[in-house]
Amino acid sequence: SQRGSSFFLIFWREIMGKFDGVLLFADYDRTLTDPYSRIPEENRRAIREFMEQGGRFAVATGRSLTMARAFLNKVSCNAPLILFNGAVAYDKAAGKVEFVHPIDLDPEATIRLCQERFPEELVEVQGLEAHYAFHQEPLWQAFGQANRAVYRQIALSEIPAPFVKFTLYGPFRDDTVAQFFGASPEELAEFDRIEAWLNKTFGDKCVVDRSCDRLIDLQAKGTSKGNAARELKERLGARTLVCVGDAWNDLSMLESADLAFVPGDGQKELLKRFHKAAPCAEGAVADAIRQLPAFL
Repeated sequence: SQRGSSFFLIFWREIMGKFDGVLLFADYDRTLTDPYSRIPEENRRAIREFMEQGGRFAVATGRSLTMARAFLNKVSCNAPLILFNGAVAYDKAAGKVEFVHPIDLDPEATIRLCQERFPEELVEVQGLEAHYAFHQEPLWQAFGQANRAVYRQIALSEIPAPFVKFTLYGPFRDDTVAQFFGASPEELAEFDRIEAWLNKTFGDKCVVDRSCDRLIDLQAKGTSKGNAARELKERLGARTLVCVGDAWNDLSMLESADLAFVPGDGQKELLKRFHKAAPCAEGAVADAIRQLPAFL
């Protein structure tokens, strides 16, 4: 009977944990963290309790593996992380790459073309072991140190395989991620032009992600946080996929989720489409977890 089925579901949740079968992915910058890359304590606490109640949690970020290692000890995860905007999944517990989807382009020719077209911007290759740049930029090195990532200057001919992701940055102002979210009207217009050129030139081979006002990421065509989240949901046998994200590079996973949340200070267009959580500095992920039982 329906009454008996409802009783069994309540009993099953009590025994197995109310979040058993739930897979939760949260974007890192300005979703799991505040605008200054600090993780609110309420997020840490809520994630631990979520996992204790049977949930599976991991970060889904545009950041690289080397940058992710800088925060892995700051937040508990019990599912593979989604990195490079979905081009790579990394199993923290096993210490191994779950899958990788490289870009089908010649890395040396690709980066040289970008440098010639946009000499004022910094072009960076993000590999599995380090980030690579091809001329000296002191603030780029400081940015790497601040994010506890491995940053190296190499020759174009030395770009290592696999060719997973490359990034165009506007001129560096300091060593924070926040610098790339602020732009003048002229800078916004310039990065609109860069984005359009990148789509025209590499759009058949790459996904072009404008993750910040003055930062554009490119990874293999067909990769996205959403595709990676769906693949991991299937691999892990999860029942419900929940995603939390604040920016346009999170749209694919928000659309792929069974239930999606956006921090209150996230993109306004996203807030119109998905459930609202607290602003990122006030524990957006914790608030999403608090809301979950009403939807499950």
